[in-house]
Amino acid sequence: MRQDIISIRHENKEVTLHCNALFNYQGFQVIESFNEHMDECYYLLFYKEQFLTAKKTVKIKRFSTLQKVLSNGIQIPSPHPIITSLLAANHIDCFPTIPSTWKKIKRKFNNLEAHYILPLFDSYLKKENITSALKEAYFEYRRDGKLSYAFKLLMTILDSYPTHKWAKSIYSHLDYLKYKQLYSNDINKVLLHDPLYAEKLLYQQLDAESSFSLLIQKLGKESRNLELTALYQDRLITSSKNASHTFSELVKLLSHTFSENDQASILLTIYNQTNSTNCKEEILNQLLTSYMKANQFEEAFSLITSNTTPLSKSQIDMLLTILNQMETIYKIDFTQFDASILKDTSADQLGQILAILLPKLFTDHDLDFVYQWTTPFHHLKSSNAIIEKIKLMNKIKEEPDQQHYMGELYYQLHLLPQAIECFSWDLELNPTITRPIMWLTKLYHELGMVEESKSYQYLYNQVQKLS
Repeated sequence: MRQDIISIRHENKEVTLHCNALFNYQGFQVIESFNEHMDECYYLLFYKEQFLTAKKTVKIKRFSTLQKVLSNGIQIPSPHPIITSLLAANHIDCFPTIPSTWKKIKRKFNNLEAHYILPLFDSYLKKENITSALKEAYFEYRRDGKLSYAFKLLMTILDSYPTHKWAKSIYSHLDYLKYKQLYSNDINKVLLHDPLYAEKLLYQQLDAESSFSLLIQKLGKESRNLELTALYQDRLITSSKNASHTFSELVKLLSHTFSENDQASILLTIYNQTNSTNCKEEILNQLLTSYMKANQFEEAFSLITSNTTPLSKSQIDMLLTILNQMETIYKIDFTQFDASILKDTSADQLGQILAILLPKLFTDHDLDFVYQWTTPFHHLKSSNAIIEKIKLMNKIKEEPDQQHYMGELYYQLHLLPQAIECFSWDLELNPTITRPIMWLTKLYHELGMVEESKSYQYLYNQVQKLS
């Protein structure tokens, strides 16, 4: 996948930014990016998948909201389809100033949610200016008699700035006693009363299965599909809890959110990072089906042979289909293909697989390597003719008087170039015997090398005359 790149006009010049990673936390998305020289860092700021602005950043303030997002958020390295989709869904051609961004936020979101977003800029504005704006909104709610909204805003202030003296003193006011009870132990009550604050809590308690489930439901209802995808991906990578159900839900989400190529890319990311055996198994089958449907047999082969656990019967059937459909010129790296994944293969399946793989094995490797590579099959209860031949060949490979037999074994395995080497050696050792000459005539003829075949036919006739 290509690198996620964005070009914008900033400070009267064109700037090309290379995205490094996306951080997703409590409704905020932050893309960390760098200029072409990698000496300037820019943070692109989003809320609920909607672009707000971006800032060139030299230093991040300690305990700022931006620092919390970068420290606690779900991190997705670039390139990634989520980042690509987030950029594509937003028209980003310049970086608005924070004042103009704040005006846009107030037009687009209700007053409470706008002030929920405001602390995101506290790494670029004075904290006093942020809290002053929050206090002003709080007192406006108080004047209008909207105590419930005033308390919600107070909770936002305390969550962002827990040591703020004014907010701490106001929190203990008797007017808010009944509202405090709504924020007690039942997260479901908080969700109903204050969904913005509830989302903060759910992210903070994301390890809990109940919190993950409630957050998934909330994001789903709000159609925040990119955030949902990030959550599912992170869950499948970091936890094996309910992995099968989580994977099933992710597949449904991906099917109507991303292209088939992007779906495969996301699943491959999870497959490469998860420690859940069950999850890997489901993803492997899903990806193999997808690759084969798209006739991407080389990709399917690379994936299935990178597996570290023995393949199931159905997966071995898939491997056979892949091998039969792959281009014959496809080069296989057998140093990265652990034959032990085939140890549960039936005798019939193994015979078919080896018949296809042997010519490729011997193209780049000698008999010693092939013998070692096939070691997992040497002690199978049901003997395999190909394996038995390889074991025998390894045993007699250094014996000069067995080169004729070696050549015949190579021929039986349809490895004609190797057979020619053996019969040529046999001819050197026994120049007056016609047997190796007959074989060389035959082999070169089968390879379509007519002139060489004729030469050995002539030699055969000459040797016969002298005998």
